Amino acid sequence: MNDEIVLGFDDFVRFLKFINPQAPCPLCGTDAWTISTSDGTSVNLVGQPFYGNPAMQLTSAFTACNNCGNVRLFVADTVFKWLANNPEDRTDG
Repeated sequence: MNDEIVLGFDDFVRFLKFINPQAPCPLCGTDAWTISTSDGTSVNLVGQPFYGNPAMQLTSAFTACNNCGNVRLFVADTVFKWLANNPEDRTDG
């Protein structure tokens, strides 16, 4: 059984554009970010065990500044909740 959590690249970009469409790096001011992906369709997620309770894990997606390397982490559960409450409009208009 595969319990892998998958966050779609386009969904993550939609979330980022909603929370702050113009989000320059707070360290250097550059507005060019890289989203970690290995296949172009899904975002690489990182997991960090909670201190003192290795059975619990915080799963995050991240972006990195192309200029200075500053990393922004986004808790995956928060992104998934936003996506569930804000489904993509797939009408052809």
